[in-house]
Amino acid sequence: MEELALWVQVAAVLAALIAAVAAVWVGARDRRNAQRIADEDRRHAQRIAEDDRRAALRQSRLMFELDAALRLAANQRRGGSSDRDESARMGTEAAVLTGLLGPELLPHLTSELNPETDEELRRYMADPKTEEWKRRATEAHLAMLRVVRDLRAETDS
Repeated sequence: MEELALWVQVAAVLAALIAAVAAVWVGARDRRNAQRIADEDRRHAQRIAEDDRRAALRQSRLMFELDAALRLAANQRRGGSSDRDESARMGTEAAVLTGLLGPELLPHLTSELNPETDEELRRYMADPKTEEWKRRATEAHLAMLRVVRDLRAETDS
């Protein structure tokens, strides 16, 4: 009878050992599966956040362009001014807003008010005959065009 009890004890120890190994194996697989699910959830959340960021950028860009378009429309509706200084200010504002909105939205005004390419503007700045204030204005215009291109590249991607 003692021998049977001993075999029963050995069987119980083996069963417990097998159960422990099985529990460790199942736990490891469960942790790997949970990690995989968490990684997928994290990637999905990142995609959603990136899509939201792009949508917010697009919305912000559209609102900015709408404001510029409204200002340009009001400028153009005034039909000019008999005051020379005011007329010059309006023309400058129209040229800047047209450059900001670009040829995609304003092909006619862009060709009329901002016909130069970046390279032509740089040559104009390099010309010794160009007055200093015009160089500064042209440099600012080039900077604005670059920012607009960068903004559009970021929001169009």
